Amino acid sequence: MQSILCAVKYEYIPCTGDAASKDCCTLAVEQAHLCEVGEPCLCGADEGDCDDDSECEEGLICGSDNCPEDSGFHDTHDCCYDPFAAVCDGGDSCCTSDYPCGEEEGDCDEDSDCEGDLLCGSDNCPAGETFEADDDCCYDPFAVTCDGGDSCCTSDYPCGEEEGDCDEDSECEEGLKCGRNNCPDEETFESGDDCCYEPDMSNRESCGLTCVCRMF
Repeated sequence: MQSILCAVKYEYIPCTGDAASKDCCTLAVEQAHLCEVGEPCLCGADEGDCDDDSECEEGLICGSDNCPEDSGFHDTHDCCYDPFAAVCDGGDSCCTSDYPCGEEEGDCDEDSDCEGDLLCGSDNCPAGETFEADDDCCYDPFAVTCDGGDSCCTSDYPCGEEEGDCDEDSECEEGLKCGRNNCPDEETFESGDDCCYEPDMSNRESCGLTCVCRMF
C-alpha cells in the first residue's frame, strides 16, 4: 500500500495519521516525482507518522508516541516537533543531550538530558495526566528537599537533617551522619528509608588518644 506523502504535485497535504498510511512522511526516491522537483516530502510540526529526523522539516526532529490526540492519530504514531519549543511533559526519552529539558520536564534518562546543573531524577515527575508513575524528570538538586525516594541524597548534593534517603555519611551535610530506618513518620518516607541526623555528642566519653570511645 502506497504511503501518503506530505506534498503531492506542489499541493501541500498535512499528514494527520490516516489509518491507511503506515508512513506518511517518506523520502522514497521512487515517489519523489510527486513532490516539488529536487525537494523531499517532509513533515511539519505535529505531522506524522515519521520514523527518523530526516523525514521532518529542517529544525524539527521525530518524536516518539507524541502526535496530537485530536488529529486522527493512533497513540503509537510519531510526529515531527520543534525540540526548542516543545515542553516535555511525558513520553519516553523526550529529553536528550542535544535538546535538554528544564526543571520538572521529562522523561529523561541521564543528567546530560537536563539543562545546566539540573539532574535527572527517578520516578519524580509531577503527578498529572501527562506523566506516568515511572517517568523521570529533571530537577534542581540545590532547591529540592529530599523527603523520600531512593538515593535522593548524594555526595555531590548532600542532604540536611531529617532528609533522605541516604546510603552513607558522605551523602549528608558536614557534621551529620546517615542513619538507618530513622526518617520522620511522614507520608513521603517509607519505613526502610535512611535519613541524615546529627549525632548526640553528649553520649560520647571524652577520650584521649590511648583510650577507646564507647557509646552509651
